[in-house]
Amino acid sequence: TLSIIFSALFAVLEILIPVYTKYILSEGIISRDMDNILRYGGIMLLLTLAGVVASLLNTYFSTKTSVNYAMHIRNVVFTKVSHLAQSDVDKIGVSSLMTRTTNDVRQVHDVILNSLKSILPVPIMLIGGFYMAYSVSPGLLKTVMSVIPIILVIAVVLIICIVPMFQKIQKLLDHLNFILRGKIGGIRVVRAFNKTDYEDGRFDGTNKKLTRISLVANRIVSGLIPILTVGLYSLICYIMYICVTDATAPGVDPKTSLETIPNMYMFITYFAVIITALGTVLAIVVSIPKASVSAKRITEILDAVSD
Repeated sequence: TLSIIFSALFAVLEILIPVYTKYILSEGIISRDMDNILRYGGIMLLLTLAGVVASLLNTYFSTKTSVNYAMHIRNVVFTKVSHLAQSDVDKIGVSSLMTRTTNDVRQVHDVILNSLKSILPVPIMLIGGFYMAYSVSPGLLKTVMSVIPIILVIAVVLIICIVPMFQKIQKLLDHLNFILRGKIGGIRVVRAFNKTDYEDGRFDGTNKKLTRISLVANRIVSGLIPILTVGLYSLICYIMYICVTDATAPGVDPKTSLETIPNMYMFITYFAVIITALGTVLAIVVSIPKASVSAKRITEILDAVSD
């Protein structure tokens, strides 16, 4: 609960800070009023310090909650494995049980941690960003929001492509553990029958396959960041072009032209907040399929019949 409260506080502060930046530009720098610059600058400094404290506390409590939850799941799974029927152990496999108790629990932990950090900030940033950007320029906001359907399409494509890959990765991890456990446990037999090269070949083949699929999956996910970055800065350039064109149009009052600068800054800042929030949602959406595969594998152990 505390992590959610502090994350929400941090998001609210993120929305408020650009407002005072606009005041500094419009009522301080443009008006050449040092008192306003110092007053609004002091408020921004206090808000920034409060945001840093809220972010640190959010990280502390969300990490503590997710780690404790993962520890509980790990203990429950370990206890369940200790009392499994031999038929279930043979069916799932010892190597798979080891992977599910460690790696799969870690995947669930990561999603819980990211969700606790974003469950409230993302809606607040989206709603606040849309509202504040709309208050600055409704027409411009409607134009640049055409990028949202593109982001949604990218998310759907990523999920469709990545889910099967993560399923294969978890199975290959099980198989890799199986080969390694067999070689270590039967090292004397392997050496006695001169099968060291054969076992090394099995391990190397599985390891290369796992590496290849992991690289493809991670490259797809990592490719999301440069795509969003290029799209964001392209739209920012477009926003600046529109604002400058309107400010320098014939017949525009010089005072109105000067007011375009703080308004443009405020709009760009809130647009960046919106895109950042959407990027966070997209990152969580992409990680959920990976965690769901791990969660299903853990559930298989918990649903198994004990002796």
